[in-house]
Amino acid sequence: MSLTRKLVLGLAASILLNVFLIGLWAGRFMKTARAPAPESTEIDTAPIRGVWRKRDAVLRPRGEAVAAARRSVRAALVAEPFDPTALESALAGLRTESDAAQIALHHALVDAAKELGPDDRRRLAESHWILGRGPRRRPMDRGVE
Repeated sequence: MSLTRKLVLGLAASILLNVFLIGLWAGRFMKTARAPAPESTEIDTAPIRGVWRKRDAVLRPRGEAVAAARRSVRAALVAEPFDPTALESALAGLRTESDAAQIALHHALVDAAKELGPDDRRRLAESHWILGRGPRRRPMDRGVE
């Protein structure tokens, strides 16, 4: 094998190794650069998990209806030609579904609170769910922390 060929193969191997190592480094950097998830403890989430578990049959369909209404809003926004009436209708549907989901959740919270003791109600009152820091909210949507 000629010297030129050996140098080309060595250079190619070096480039591949460097690209691999840079990829690993970038992956680690991207992993640590993400914003940390809001802190959540067993004490903080235990009462609300009980609410969801016991009332899943009522709450899940409400959540799915809200998701479907959001998809309708998105479809109306990107439709060509754009139809403002269709968007208004989709937004009205989203309001209706959101209100129904809130009502179902509020009923579930009242029912759950009846079953909880004072300490669990206090933990629920201090939880991320009640203070407006639920799991799907972006940091800019959160209230005072």
